[in-house]
Amino acid sequence: MSRTNFGFTESTVVCCLLVCNPDFQMRANLAIGFQNGRLPSNKQIDVALSSLTNHSKLRSPNQDLSPEGKVILEDFRTVVEEAKRLILVKNHDQVFQEFVWNTTQLGAKGGPQMSAPGVPVSKEAANRDAEQARAGFRTLGQLIITNG
Repeated sequence: MSRTNFGFTESTVVCCLLVCNPDFQMRANLAIGFQNGRLPSNKQIDVALSSLTNHSKLRSPNQDLSPEGKVILEDFRTVVEEAKRLILVKNHDQVFQEFVWNTTQLGAKGGPQMSAPGVPVSKEAANRDAEQARAGFRTLGQLIITNG
């Protein structure tokens, strides 16, 4: 068992952080979800982006900040608010999260099964197919974002 400087095990420290710090708990849950192929729900994204844009450092920037720095901060807030709006409006039914989940489950035990082709595939052909799939996913992502 590894120990911290205070003689507590790591699991004890993590449990205390989870109980005492909801923000840590939210981050831990998101990290676990990402590891399991899940994305945050629209509600979780809304809460996270709203708390970011409402953070005191963005709402009331340091007075010593240059005028250009203040403009950059305001532009950043605008980008985050527009990203939130984009997610909530264009992905209102959480299709993107479902798509990612379903594609990560292909071939997994209990998930949708794929049959392999009955012919051998060369490494070059597999790499070419993988690149075409990546390009297709990029196009799909662009269509999701730009079409409403």
